[in-house]
Amino acid sequence: MAASRDGRWIVTASEDDGVLWELKALEVKTSIMKTYEGHSGDMLCISISADSKLLASGSIGGIVWIWSLETGKPLTGPFTSRYKADVSRFSQNSRKLAAKSGAIEVWVIQEQILTWNSES
Repeated sequence: MAASRDGRWIVTASEDDGVLWELKALEVKTSIMKTYEGHSGDMLCISISADSKLLASGSIGGIVWIWSLETGKPLTGPFTSRYKADVSRFSQNSRKLAAKSGAIEVWVIQEQILTWNSES
């Protein structure tokens, strides 16, 4: 579970009967629930950007997606890590994403470019 800094969004990733993983966001003020479709595999982490516009989800297979909280659609991705993606954090300006996946990787979101890897 994750909550946006401005209190607008609450996001959950949950397993349904051990088969399907669901990523959902509740817009607190309107009580509208959005389901984000497309991320497959066991989700290990979710993170909301500081400006409350982006959502990152990471999985045991090392797949990381970046979503628009407004539309519920993927913006970029998938980013593919060498290991499972079990922690992710956005930079303050929401332009980069750091993911811990055995190594620490830093991605430029718009270009989907890996800019730094702690194993390098």
